[in-house]
Amino acid sequence: MRRKILQHYENTVCHMFVGWRMGNDLETLSELPSGKIKVDLLSGSAIHDQVGNIDLSYLKRFKHGF
Repeated sequence: MRRKILQHYENTVCHMFVGWRMGNDLETLSELPSGKIKVDLLSGSAIHDQVGNIDLSYLKRFKHGF
């Protein structure tokens, strides 16, 4: 694939992650300290750099789309 197409998919995934479906996970995310979250879309997991594994219901639903 060309870089432009890959960049489009990368941007789309980011927009979907912060979109309206993330609303169910806002409480979980608001309780986390500042840091970075690494998201693995294929496995449906997320890891916060200070807390470790976090359970986000959105990722489980998103995983089924792949």
